[in-house]
Order: sequence, then structure tokens, then C-alpha cells
Amino acid sequence: MKNIILAGTAIATLAGAASAEVSWNGEAKTVYNSVSGFSYDVEANLILGTEVTNGISASVELGVVTNSTTGALEIDKYPVLRIEGDYGRISYGNASKIGGASDRFSPTKGVPVISTWGTAVGSLARGDVNLSNVGFSGSVDFAPATGALSGQEYGVSGTFGAFSFGIGKGNGPAFEPVYGINIGGDFGAFTIAASYRYDDYTAASPLLTPKIESGVEMGYDLGNGYSFAAYYASDSSSASGINYGVSGTYASGPWDATLAYTNKAATPDVTLDVAYDINAETTVSAGWSQTKGTYAAVDYTVGNGITIFGSYSTGYSKPTGATLGASVEF
Repeated sequence: MKNIILAGTAIATLAGAASAEVSWNGEAKTVYNSVSGFSYDVEANLILGTEVTNGISASVELGVVTNSTTGALEIDKYPVLRIEGDYGRISYGNASKIGGASDRFSPTKGVPVISTWGTAVGSLARGDVNLSNVGFSGSVDFAPATGALSGQEYGVSGTFGAFSFGIGKGNGPAFEPVYGINIGGDFGAFTIAASYRYDDYTAASPLLTPKIESGVEMGYDLGNGYSFAAYYASDSSSASGINYGVSGTYASGPWDATLAYTNKAATPDVTLDVAYDINAETTVSAGWSQTKGTYAAVDYTVGNGITIFGSYSTGYSKPTGATLGASVEF
């Protein structure tokens, strides 16, 4: 990120402060794949911020992004506005940059195989309040094409010693109510998390039945770089809605390897992923999946935010085919 301090500018004067900070960041990436051809992606953000009064700051973020449909560069139609303080934040703008309440209050925290609530949104307004160990959050979503209200979510979460919790309410695609809760514990080497989500489809149609999702996961650090994890999740709306898996990981020095067994939607799979840091700049990796194939990859960090990467995959983890690309962060 680049930063410039402007003193006595119009921005600072309007905000009632003595100085304003201008910063920018972003990433540009170009990729060639033997199956899909050339592609590129660019995102650049200009951030204007200032301290309004003691402990309270305000900022505006303007962005340029690559249109995922046309591939053309265009100005982000939803600038991000933020007012922040020690006890909370108010935000409005691009939903992908702000994130809805379900970011913090999703009942799927720790159980990624269960889908979260929410609809595709273009922009949203969000408020967060932080009081010691407890936080409150709410958001209102607006549709990309029309700007009409498309969703709302709110909830509360907290951490008390080794225990954490989150309780939230949102709405599904048909504006039906969705409720969720997650609880977790961190007991040194042992961690556990459980979640429950209730989607009242009957509010959308009496012919539908409520959709119930639940799950639990646990992890244990064996020491000396070894760890173990397992999860179990269910979805009442799917005939094959039982998902579960176990994995073992070794991560020490330049090595990182994970062997896993998963059963998702009645499809079992065994995977092995291994990565090795040749030096501070170069990492090589490879993987195998019983059902999806294999891959081999290399990543080289040139410096100054520039990375060159390449891979070959038969369908597992990486894009199918041969891939060569470069990215730069600024």
C-alpha cells in the first residue's frame, strides 16, 4: 500500500481536521491457460481518509475493477464510505469489500461445508458495535441492477474466555426468515465448533418444508508439527446431505503436507497435498485426488509485490491444463 499525507487540503478542511491521508492498493494479474486461453484481472483502490475527531475517523474508497462479463476496466459503481471509532463502525458501499452481518454471525463458522444465508448483492449498508467481549452487527443489502432492498441480516457474537458464540437472523432467496447459531471452544491443543441453521422455506411456499443444516468440527494439535481434524455436517433438504471428513497435517520447517478423507454428497474422496519451500522465494507443491486427478505447481516471488506462478493439473485443485501467470500487488 502507498501512503501520502496531505496537510491543509480541501478534504481535511471539509472534515474539520488538520490533515488527510491518501493511500492506494490493488492487484493486477495476467494468466495463460492451455484450455481457456489468456485472461487478466485488475483491481485498484484509492482511499481518502481523515480523523474527524478524537478516536473517530472517516474514509472514502474509490475503485477500478475488471468487469467479470466483458473483461473491460470500469469504475466501481459502489464507492465505500466508512466512519469508524473505538466502539464500532458504519459502512456503505460495495458488498464484497464491506461484507454483510453473516461474515461474523454465520451459523456455519468453522463448518465450511454448510452454505451460508444471503443473496447476491451489489451494495449494502452495515453497522457494527463492539462492547468489550460482545459485538453487535446488522446490514441491509441492495440488488445490483435495481438498487432495491434484497436482504437484511443482524446478530450478536461474543467471546468469553475459551468459549465463543454467534446468534444471527437473516433472510433467504425468497425473503423467508433464516436463523442461525454457532458455539465454539478453544482449549489449548483442542478446538471444537458446532453450528445450526434453520431456513423457514414454508414462509415462501406452504408446499415447502423448512431446511435445517447443522454441523460440528474438531481439531487437535499433537505437537511437533502434527495435527488432526474432523467434521460432520447434515442438510435436511438434500437426499445425500450427510457430509463428513477427517484429515491429518504435518507442517514443520519447509514442509506442509495434508492427507484427507472426505465424503460429500455420497461421493468419497481421498486427497494428498504436499508443499515444500525451496527457499524464501520459491515454493513447489503437488497434489493427488482419488476422484479429481493430480496437479503440480511452482510459485516464485520476484520481490516488490511481483509473483510468477505455473501449474499443470488434470482437474484437481488448480485450473485444468497448463497454466502460467504473473501477479503484482501494490
